[in-house]
Amino acid sequence: MKITPRYVTALKWAGLFVLIMCVFSFILSAFGMSGISISHPEENSTLRHILNDVKMHLWTTGLWLLIGYLVKDYKAAIVAIVVTVLLTYGIEAIAPRTYTSGPPKQDLKHFLLPIIYTLPVLSFGLIHFKSAKALKLLLYWALMTGLASTLNTGGLDQFFNSIMRIFGFRNGLDFRIPLGESRYRTISVLRIFSSEFFIVIRLTVFWWVYQYIKSDQPFFKNLNTVPEGSINSRLSFSVFYWGFRLILWVIAFGLLSYVAAIFRMPFDIVMIIRILLGVLGTIVIASIYRNVLLAHYVEKNTYPNWQFFLLNIPIANFFAWLSCVLKFDKTKNEVVTQEYFSNLKSRFIEYDKNGGLKVVVIIFSIISMLYQLNRAGLRIDGPSRDGALMLCFISMISLSLIIWFLYSKDAYIPLLVLSASAIFVTIVIRNPDYLYPTMASSIINLVVYYGLFHFDDLKLSSVSATQAYKDSLKPKTKPKFVFPLNGNNEEE
Repeated sequence: MKITPRYVTALKWAGLFVLIMCVFSFILSAFGMSGISISHPEENSTLRHILNDVKMHLWTTGLWLLIGYLVKDYKAAIVAIVVTVLLTYGIEAIAPRTYTSGPPKQDLKHFLLPIIYTLPVLSFGLIHFKSAKALKLLLYWALMTGLASTLNTGGLDQFFNSIMRIFGFRNGLDFRIPLGESRYRTISVLRIFSSEFFIVIRLTVFWWVYQYIKSDQPFFKNLNTVPEGSINSRLSFSVFYWGFRLILWVIAFGLLSYVAAIFRMPFDIVMIIRILLGVLGTIVIASIYRNVLLAHYVEKNTYPNWQFFLLNIPIANFFAWLSCVLKFDKTKNEVVTQEYFSNLKSRFIEYDKNGGLKVVVIIFSIISMLYQLNRAGLRIDGPSRDGALMLCFISMISLSLIIWFLYSKDAYIPLLVLSASAIFVTIVIRNPDYLYPTMASSIINLVVYYGLFHFDDLKLSSVSATQAYKDSLKPKTKPKFVFPLNGNNEEE
């Protein structure tokens, strides 16, 4: 994904929009106007409906206008806004909303809504591309449909509250408004922020999909393309790094939370599709994070090394980030070309593709395997001999797959498929005891560490965003010509 000046500006506008929407949502929550009461249906006033609809339309309008700015096409953006509004009120008129705390009703509307809401995306694509490329924009809708399951409004809230409970705090980021007589209205500031911040993720995914469509590359090849433009300030690097680390943590947490919720509901093919799209969205977000982080190293004239490895290890990543920030301006950024990138790959291969790190990963994997076996309390000569043998067998297979991945890029796709399959197996078994937190994080780690151990397999984007921006700042002067003498044109 190219980091162009226009994309950076769009993110700044998106940040301001998030702030405005957070204030608006907080005010609605403070006056009890946010959301629809389930326990007290009589509180579902007309004013509450109107204000929540206004908020929803503001959110939709802001997103499409930002997309219109990003691709320089406000006409297509306005059409998408109009189509969204018409669809919203049309569906409401035909099949009014119902509010219930039970599982979603599996009627015709339940299955048609995901298909109907492809129309705003298609209308934007048809007006902007004016060709069959508009159909490829459905990938954006598919990714956001999946990520909406993992990045739900309560995911970030639950994640941080879980972390804070470790340190003895409960609901530390909640705001309580007294209502009198020992009654309070609790407002989750973090939940409001996570809900509104979703627009930044939507904008980033759209920009990636848009460039994918423009590049005419195969899907996975585009995932493995490193941008030539890089982040050029300490603050921007820190915001990007910690922002994406947070998003990846919440995705891993939210994906498994969504899967666990399905265990309590009847089988629904729509839910299965959403999980599949959620896994795909997780791979895309992790790839964007990895590629932009790699672009930082490429412009610093180095390939990913120990620092990159530590940036993706909890606790150690704080010190690795601090090292990045302190040394940020000590190395002059290089103008990245295909030849420059090829030389960097040659150096990577010359040093055995981070061979020392491979040994470290294998040692840590063996220690982790032995720890898990010891924690299980299983002994081959004990009463649980069959269980111990099975656990040892599975552990040895896992270790073999890790080693295969470290030394062969051919292991990448099969391991991604296996990691995703483990999630779907738990759905079939419908037993939450088999749902381990590492299922989602293993997918993210595979994507991230592919750049660390198979850097030579990555591609460079064809156009330099940094150089194009520098060229755009140069004054454009027309060459002067003299009248032809002796039949030749000569420049003054």
